[in-house]
Amino acid sequence: MSDLIAVSDLIGDIYDAALDPALWPLVLERIVQYFKAAAAVLYVQDIHLREGQFYLSYGDDPYFTRLYLEKYARINPLAPHFLVTNVGDVFRAGELIPYEELKETQFFKEWLQPQQYTEFVATTLDKSATSVAFISVTRDITQGFMDDASVERMRVIAPHLRRAVMIGKIVDLRKVEAGNFESVVNGLLDAVLLVDARRRIVYANESATRMMSDAKIIRRGKGDVLQVNDTDANSKLRDALAGSERAEPELEVRGTAISVRSNGWRALSRSRFASDLRRAAVVRCGPLRGRRGVHPQGGLGLAVAP
Repeated sequence: MSDLIAVSDLIGDIYDAALDPALWPLVLERIVQYFKAAAAVLYVQDIHLREGQFYLSYGDDPYFTRLYLEKYARINPLAPHFLVTNVGDVFRAGELIPYEELKETQFFKEWLQPQQYTEFVATTLDKSATSVAFISVTRDITQGFMDDASVERMRVIAPHLRRAVMIGKIVDLRKVEAGNFESVVNGLLDAVLLVDARRRIVYANESATRMMSDAKIIRRGKGDVLQVNDTDANSKLRDALAGSERAEPELEVRGTAISVRSNGWRALSRSRFASDLRRAAVVRCGPLRGRRGVHPQGGLGLAVAP
C-alpha cells in the first residue's frame, strides 16, 4: 500500500472515530503502525498542578502509565515546554529538551529508560492558561528516533486529529480545569463560595457546606440565597455583591472585607483577591488572620472579591 493511500485511509478512520468514540483505540493502533512506533496517547497535562490525565492510549504499559500519573507527571522536565507550544504545532521531544540533557534527569532514568523509549512526535490539540492537550506517538530503541519524515507525517494528520477530537468532544479543558479547581478549593479549611450578584449560591466547597449546615454564622436561605446571621454583615454582603456585578472582570480588584459578629466578638478579614469570573463573585469565610497567623481571640470575617 502506498503512503498516500495509507494516510488517506487513516484520515478516514480518524473522522469515523469522531462520530463513534469506540473506534479511537483502533485509530491509535493505526497511528502507531503508520509511524512504525511503540505507543500513542491522547493526554492532558496541567502545568500548574503538575498533574496528568490519559484520555486514550495504545501500546502503553498500564503499570508505567499509573506510575506517571501518580508520580512522574510532577517531575516531567518536558511538561513546562508543552505550554509554550501553540494549538496545531507539531514537535519532537528533542526540540523541547536536548536528548543528552534529558538523559540526566530522574524522569528519564526511572520512567523513560525502563520502557526503552527514545523519542516522541506530538501535536498540540488544545490549550488553556495552565493545561495542554496533545497526541503523542513514541518510539523505542528498536525503532530509533523520530526523524524529519515522522514530523511531516504528523503535520499531515494533525489538523484532522484536532478536528476529530473537537467534534467528538473527547477533551474539554474547561471541564478539566473546573475539576481541578474543585479539588483544590475543597481542600481549604476556610469556607469558599461562588455567588452571583443576587447572592444565589453557585458553588460551595466542603467547609462552606458544613458551615451552612451548622447555620451559626452563614446559612443557605430560600432560593439558594446566601444569608449571614449578623444583620449588618448581611446588608454589607448584599451591597458588596451588587458592586461585583458592575466590576470590570479583566482588572485585578481589592476584595471587600466585612466584619461579622460571632459569639459577641467582631472580626475583620482583609484579603486581596483577583478573579476573572464574569458572573460570580468569590466569598471566603474564615478566621481572622494577621501577620502572625490566626488571631488569638478567634473570630470570623467575610471577604468578597468581584
